[in-house]
Amino acid sequence: CVATRPHPALPGVGQMLVPSRQTGARHVNSHELDGIVVFSAGEVSHAEAADLVGDDAVVHIVRNCNQAEDGVYKFVPGATATTRTVLRSATELMLEALRQVDEDEEAAPEGGVQ
Repeated sequence: CVATRPHPALPGVGQMLVPSRQTGARHVNSHELDGIVVFSAGEVSHAEAADLVGDDAVVHIVRNCNQAEDGVYKFVPGATATTRTVLRSATELMLEALRQVDEDEEAAPEGGVQ
């Protein structure tokens, strides 16, 4: 399933990370963001983005999707990863991404995010 559309707000990205018990890979491409999140029975098991792998890659993808205006999602059912690199739950990763987005906004000068 390939969809070209505006990226969802951060809660929508959260829904992207927790499909209903599916196994497969979610590819996310937008501007400078090129990432993949792999699910095993609905749990995030592996992620890659830029030079990041695992938990850090998931947080990076979520943060960047929050700021992007459009992009392409592609879900490849049945795709698996040979190694589990994501150790925290999707909820923990979303909370970490939200915390970082809040910190970015607090540190930004008046008029917007850096």
